[in-house]
Amino acid sequence: MGLLPLSRQEKALKLKNDGAKAQSIAAGLLLMVGTMLYLDSEEQGFKLQELTHAAIMHLANKYADAYESKISDNDKESFYTNLSHSGDYVVLAVGDSPVGIDVEHKNDKDFKVTKRMFTETEQSYILNGADIESSQQRFRDIWTINEAFLKCLGIGISVPLNTFEPKFDVDMDERVQNCVAELVCTGSIQLKDNPPEKLVASIAQTTRKKRMEEYRFSTYRIDGGDYSLTFVS
Repeated sequence: MGLLPLSRQEKALKLKNDGAKAQSIAAGLLLMVGTMLYLDSEEQGFKLQELTHAAIMHLANKYADAYESKISDNDKESFYTNLSHSGDYVVLAVGDSPVGIDVEHKNDKDFKVTKRMFTETEQSYILNGADIESSQQRFRDIWTINEAFLKCLGIGISVPLNTFEPKFDVDMDERVQNCVAELVCTGSIQLKDNPPEKLVASIAQTTRKKRMEEYRFSTYRIDGGDYSLTFVS
């Protein structure tokens, strides 16, 4: 906790649940270290996937005092961040254009969410999994693609999820190694007919006014498929 900027400490201290507080602290450390490493090339050769607890503490100590001043001195449009957490994981995306990231480990009981919120194409893909476990993995993949895209736009889940859908480059690869983030699919986002005005306006207002085909996603599975993670930019 002491390694965090005061603003992040206050946010964590407001949480009563120990699990939520641990996620908030981890998110604060990841945001601070990840952002500073993105803005400062001094740490050459740094690889996030090789980061140990000791390395986090070292980098947090190194950057804690400079973090808030560094952020305030930079043009807010020069970089973008996005956080997500679920279960045992906290994830961060940083980029020079709007980014969205989402991680999820929950199941869709009886696939009620799938049938109520997703497009027919997405429903078919999820429900035609080889077995229940495979279908739940596919649900998590689709959910994170949808949510990461809306977070990239900065609007969250404030429009119906069935007004857009992923367009996969290739079919999902079901081979997932235990405890390794395995890339399972990439693709772009396409709008359905008559999309909500809010969705269209948010796309038009993004910094670089991207065309729809320029919104790209990469989806990974973690811990043998128990978690899905999607990054959109």
